[in-house]
Amino acid sequence: MAVKIRLSRRGAKKRPFYRVVVADSRSARDGRVIDTIGFYNPISETEPYRIDGERALHWLNEGAEVTDTARSVLRRAGVMKAWRDGTPLPAQPAEEGTSAVEVPVAVAEEPAQSEEKSEAPEGDSE
Repeated sequence: MAVKIRLSRRGAKKRPFYRVVVADSRSARDGRVIDTIGFYNPISETEPYRIDGERALHWLNEGAEVTDTARSVLRRAGVMKAWRDGTPLPAQPAEEGTSAVEVPVAVAEEPAQSEEKSEAPEGDSE
């Protein structure tokens, strides 16, 4: 079975949005997929693509062929260089609303339970 990494079109008319997928080369463009490894949004200026680099490297090492457009997206994400040179993947930017540094959140202490509630029920005493 020949496996390809390619784009699967989503979105509305004149508003394309693509998923970067791994699929059998004989299946239709928007047909059955084996794995979804990211997305590509040519209209977005803030985040035009997001690729799961580890999954992409897995499929490249398994022998998946890459289409020209998918290769371009993977190249921008740094996956092709990591695959070719054997270097580690570049660090992914933190998702919106999160920071790279974890900040501990103060948790309010729960009030101590009264001792009456913590006693065992009297029906089981011997």
